[in-house]
Amino acid sequence: MTRISRQELFEKVWAAPVSKVAAEFGLSDNGLRKICGRHDIPLPSRGYWAQVHAGRVFPRPTLRQVKHSSLEEIAFEGAPLPPLVVAALTEAKERLATVVPKSPEQNAVEVPPSASADDAPQSAESELSDSSAEHPKLMPTRKALVRAKPDGRGFVHAEGRGVLPVVVGPHSIERALDWLGQFLRFAETQGARLDRKEERAIFIVDEEEIAFRIEEKPERTPHTPTSAQLAEKAKWGHIYSASWTPWPKYDHSPSGKLSLVIEVHGASGLRSTFSETATRSLADMSGDFLAACITRAALIKDNRRKAEIARMEAEAAQRRRERVKAFEQREERRERFVELIADKLQERARLCAVLEHAEQPSAEKSGRLDTMVAWVRRRLTELDALLSPTFLDISARNAKIDFDEARAAARPTEPSWYYPRAIELQLWRIDEEAGNAHSQGPYEWCRDRGLIADVEERLETAAGED
Repeated sequence: MTRISRQELFEKVWAAPVSKVAAEFGLSDNGLRKICGRHDIPLPSRGYWAQVHAGRVFPRPTLRQVKHSSLEEIAFEGAPLPPLVVAALTEAKERLATVVPKSPEQNAVEVPPSASADDAPQSAESELSDSSAEHPKLMPTRKALVRAKPDGRGFVHAEGRGVLPVVVGPHSIERALDWLGQFLRFAETQGARLDRKEERAIFIVDEEEIAFRIEEKPERTPHTPTSAQLAEKAKWGHIYSASWTPWPKYDHSPSGKLSLVIEVHGASGLRSTFSETATRSLADMSGDFLAACITRAALIKDNRRKAEIARMEAEAAQRRRERVKAFEQREERRERFVELIADKLQERARLCAVLEHAEQPSAEKSGRLDTMVAWVRRRLTELDALLSPTFLDISARNAKIDFDEARAAARPTEPSWYYPRAIELQLWRIDEEAGNAHSQGPYEWCRDRGLIADVEERLETAAGED
């Protein structure tokens, strides 16, 4: 919600065109004009800025006081348009103001109110063969309109492949097609075109797809109940409330007033509907409508750019989270490896203390004590091998633990299904000729170095003697 004082808005609308000020607050021109009207803020007349640019100087009106203090503050809902979109809107309006096509005579013809909806398709069908001057890409739309049957409200719908969506009364078909042909030729001079898609025809502006439709506003008139409807009310009225009626409150029929609607999803602050009034026809709004399409294309590009930036930022954030997670996993494995070394060092310190105590000169000798001292010495030899730099390096390599963070981070990330190797200190048998090492259990390692007798050989000898 953006809040601004009445005086500030007055200064803005007299310092820049309404289109620029409206874009600043994410509003359409008409939306800002309505707000200024509600808050009694005078606006420059049409052509004011053209005369100012020509060098004329006009006195600025004074802002009158309002009776209610609540009108002194104005609140705007919505986000302001991006600067690139505002610039595109301003440039398009200024450029198209000098090349707007003149209104054809048929656009000024009023629809006779007494015309019947049944004979309109016949007149359109009769002129179908005489449409050589019509824009060639409008032929599918004309055929769809001619072949469509009026719905319950009296409107015909143009739908299908290569067809521009049109919902009008039968007597507005020719006027809508005339304007479409004139508008497409005018748009082509500005680099826009109509393109056929699978579902419908799409207007291409600055290589962006702009979907729009022509629709006729329905005229609402009070419904006059038929005798059958009155009889139904008399039959069932006692069951329902007194206000219940078996007929609609209003009837809807074509009004003869056409509207151009740019199909958008969500609010954007850009004008999307252009409706005929008593003083302006569709042809009078061709320039404004094309400017709106150009601005819409600029907004689509800007939204795509923002979406791409957001995607790249999201991917960068995801990569950073993955790097942090991988670093934490590496640190956890490094800590576990160092903890194992510390545990073995503590074990070695305890064994050294036991050995020192057992080898005191005053200690009593016994057979069991001698064998315990021999075992402690063998265990110390085993621990010294486990803690040797060579074996520690091989154990770290085997567990894929690297304490060089730059080198570890540069390695490819392991796949999700990869299960990390267990972290343990191991004894190794190094093959110098092959240039590799094989892990060994304590028994094999001690046996290969003659630290223990070959128990298996003894057992086999004893079994042979038996």
